[in-house]
Amino acid sequence: MAAVDPLGYLDGLAGLGAADAEGLAASLGPGPLLRVRLDPRGHPAAATCLLRVGAPPARLWRRIRDLDGLPKLVEMMEAVDRLPPLADGGEQVRVRLRFHLAFLSVRFHFTARVTRQEGRWLQLTFLEGKVRDVLIRLETTPLGADGCLLRTHIAFDPRSLGWLLNVFLRHHPEIEWGVHAGAALCVAQAARALAEPPETV
Repeated sequence: MAAVDPLGYLDGLAGLGAADAEGLAASLGPGPLLRVRLDPRGHPAAATCLLRVGAPPARLWRRIRDLDGLPKLVEMMEAVDRLPPLADGGEQVRVRLRFHLAFLSVRFHFTARVTRQEGRWLQLTFLEGKVRDVLIRLETTPLGADGCLLRTHIAFDPRSLGWLLNVFLRHHPEIEWGVHAGAALCVAQAARALAEPPETV
């Protein structure tokens, strides 16, 4: 099992409060705000996405708490399977993924411990599997009367995804800078879609 957050990517993430949210929202404008974190070699290793959600935090939390709806909206995520409790009683899940490129398709998975602060955040921390060093965190805080700010953080080792992605990155190294940012943004947008009421015509 990898050390939890060995490079400190979660520094400062646990204390997101209403005052912080108001200040950050001023920087957001209408779109998302993304931050890419680098490993000691200078390669992308994690990304954090801040996104406005037009729904109260309680509604967003109800939709993301058990992760059930995300596979319907995140194309790469096939399923989230509940597993028996860990030896210490902790909750664990298996996340099944599918990477598709042209006519090639590769499936892989990882298992993770799930921890939560009810109504505020949930986190998946890598236990074992093909995708190494996974750390996924979704955190929400109120923003105005009927909205909230969602912070989605994703870290993993992209080189652990297998030969297909490694070949692709070798020939297109610029793509490496979008892997974590794209994943964080996709999960954030999917969570927002689950929580926001559908538009009416």
